Amino acid sequence: MAPSTGKKPKNTEVSGIGKLYLLAYNGIQTVGWSYLLWQTLVHFLNRGTLDTFWNEIKWTVIIFQNAAVLEIINAAIGLVPSGILVVIMQVFSRVFLVCCSLLVTHSATVSPGLPLCILAWSITEIVRYSYYGLNIMKAVPQPLMFLRNNW
Repeated sequence: MAPSTGKKPKNTEVSGIGKLYLLAYNGIQTVGWSYLLWQTLVHFLNRGTLDTFWNEIKWTVIIFQNAAVLEIINAAIGLVPSGILVVIMQVFSRVFLVCCSLLVTHSATVSPGLPLCILAWSITEIVRYSYYGLNIMKAVPQPLMFLRNNW
């Protein structure tokens, strides 16, 4: 018997309930990250400052970045074909940044790097989660496929 690699076999099909859960999860994450991008754009278009930015977006960032912890569970139970160790590193690096830097230090929340980070995260996550959700339904449009594979 071959040792387990921690990945789901490629020919294993996810159940209907699993697909529904993944569709809901990816849809909610897409909406959440879209809302965060909207908050960011509106804040600065309305002449918001770095001093007030974190208070404007704090709860959206905390909720949707920490919700990604579910991706570890999804990989651990084989609901998605991702390797568990890679997912743990990806998720916890961001959770660590939010919970151990932004929530603890004032200087991080007023840094000019914060809006840039939020913009990069938002755009990337909108593309990623919408791709995953539409891929479950086998309905990924070519422009989204291009963005997902080349961005």
